[in-house]
Amino acid sequence: MANTKRYVITAITLGLICAASGALIGVTNAITAKRIDQNEKDNIQRGFAEIYGQNPVVSDPKPIEGKDYTNQVYTVEIEGVEGVQYAFRADGSNMYGKISMLVGFDSLNQFKGMSIIANTQTYASTLNQNYIDKIKTAENKSEKIEDVKCGATYGATLIRDMIHEAQEVAKQINPKE
Repeated sequence: MANTKRYVITAITLGLICAASGALIGVTNAITAKRIDQNEKDNIQRGFAEIYGQNPVVSDPKPIEGKDYTNQVYTVEIEGVEGVQYAFRADGSNMYGKISMLVGFDSLNQFKGMSIIANTQTYASTLNQNYIDKIKTAENKSEKIEDVKCGATYGATLIRDMIHEAQEVAKQINPKE
C-alpha cells in the first residue's frame, strides 16, 4: 500500500510539472507569435530593397506548387525600369539547418540578387562570410553562385540549388526565347 501511494504521488507530481510546462510554452507562444511573424515580414521587405533598391512595387505573393524549394512568386516593378521583374521565396533544409530566402531576377530572367530571410545553418557565419557575401558583392553574381567550396559547402550547395530552381521557374513564368 505504501508503494502504491508513492507511485500515485509521483504520477501526480509529474503530471503537474508537465501541465505547468505546457502552459508556460503556450503563454510564451501567444506572446511571441505575432512578433516572429512581423520580423519575417520585415525581413522580406528589407530583402526586396536589398535586391531591387529602394521602393520597389511588389505584388502579393502567389503560391507555386510542385517544386522542392520555390514556393511563392512576387512580381516587382521599379520606377524607371522597363519590364516586370520577379522575386521568388525559396525555403530549404539540410542536416545543418534551414534557409529561407528571396531570389530576384530581372525582366530578362537574369539573376539580380538574393536576400536571406532566415538562416539556421550550423555554420551560418561561415556561410555568410565565405559564400553569401561574396555573391552579393560580386560583379558577376552568376559565376559566384557555382563556387560552393566555402567551409559551409552543404549550406552553399543548398542555396545554389534554390537559386537554380527559382531561375527555372522564372523561365517558365516569363519565357524570353
